[in-house]
Amino acid sequence: MVKRAASLSHDDAAPRPTFIIPGAAKSGTTYLARVLDAHPEVFMSYPKEPHFFVTEKPYGDTVRTWEDYLALFRNANGCRAIGEASTAYIYHWEETSRRIAEFLPHCRILILVRNPVDRAYSMYWQNVRDAREPLSFEEALAAEERRVRHRWEVSYHYTGIGYVADGIHRFTRVFGEDRVKVVLYDDLFDDVESTLSGIMRFLGVSETGYRVPRSRVNLSGQPRWTRLQALMNEPGPVKRALMGVTPRRLRRRVRERISAWNLRRAPRMADDTRAQLVARFDQEIAAIEEISGRSLASWKKTAAEQPAAGD
Repeated sequence: MVKRAASLSHDDAAPRPTFIIPGAAKSGTTYLARVLDAHPEVFMSYPKEPHFFVTEKPYGDTVRTWEDYLALFRNANGCRAIGEASTAYIYHWEETSRRIAEFLPHCRILILVRNPVDRAYSMYWQNVRDAREPLSFEEALAAEERRVRHRWEVSYHYTGIGYVADGIHRFTRVFGEDRVKVVLYDDLFDDVESTLSGIMRFLGVSETGYRVPRSRVNLSGQPRWTRLQALMNEPGPVKRALMGVTPRRLRRRVRERISAWNLRRAPRMADDTRAQLVARFDQEIAAIEEISGRSLASWKKTAAEQPAAGD
């Protein structure tokens, strides 16, 4: 039987998360989780996205019981910060903010936010990369409402996931301003040293002594050979056998190198498509400007002024 949160003592000896990264998808969460995983004072869960606090599980590799969730952190003794990064949490903020507060009332919330136009395009190209999207970007946008209605997984909710302002406000009301930090994707890559230092201070760990990846991870793009990309994602007896004898970090490095070698840079988004998406997200971008206290005029630029989306 799963223990109810109300019966759990806060001084229980079992290690549990002190912070959660609730998303958003394709906003630098994999990169940040990799940085934190390399920090000697931080423990990150494996899998990166257990999605315990959301009822509608977005992927197969998820955790369903409190005991199994705590088991992800059993080796975290001695770490000053313990975390996980499940990107569906910000999308299902009404449920997840309540459940996280119920089970982990004292944890911190670290939210990554990206230009929703670029985020949608990057998510699309990740699905193309993984041989999971046969439609053009414009066709996929037109199909989104139907796919959502038919309960397709959240990675196909290209524009829907881009609305994060309401979730930020909800997490802030539930946990308090001092325990919620919003980080812009732009800062994470354009001002990496200062941004990471701020994150480490927020988590209460040392600002030195960890390794920063030389390049971005989990890149989106156009595969040169679609079948090769599909083979890396398809389950099979050979793949399962290799997973049983190959260390996780080595498997990840090999997979990333093959994927990067097989990827071409995504083409630039069509000008009229970008213009339509910028108009659609106008109020959302304004809300993020208010939350961050920053001008985000660059998020509203035309396609001619934007680089091609690739990560």
